[in-house]
Amino acid sequence: MKLVLLCLLLAALLPSATALKCFTGYNVAGDDGTATTCQEDETHCLFIRLQYSMIQECKTKQKCMEVLKEAKTIGYRARCCSKDLCNKGLIRKKGYRLGQDSSLQ
Repeated sequence: MKLVLLCLLLAALLPSATALKCFTGYNVAGDDGTATTCQEDETHCLFIRLQYSMIQECKTKQKCMEVLKEAKTIGYRARCCSKDLCNKGLIRKKGYRLGQDSSLQ
């Protein structure tokens, strides 16, 4: 009986342990938002740098690519990525092209 309960507990914890974590929030101070565990279908983190603030969210791959395209079309710097907490506010990294995620290639 204890083994069954242990298996059920592990099965309940497994999805949350494997779910993507992204920073989320709308921030004007320049700090990263709250580290959030995304929904199961949200496999990408979004980052958009606005003129005086930034947006960080969990997104599905398709929605992230759509928002990324829209943001870049109107001149905002943005990126989609698919690793835990990859959407930090710092978007200039050596050898990193804005709006590009090596995990999507």
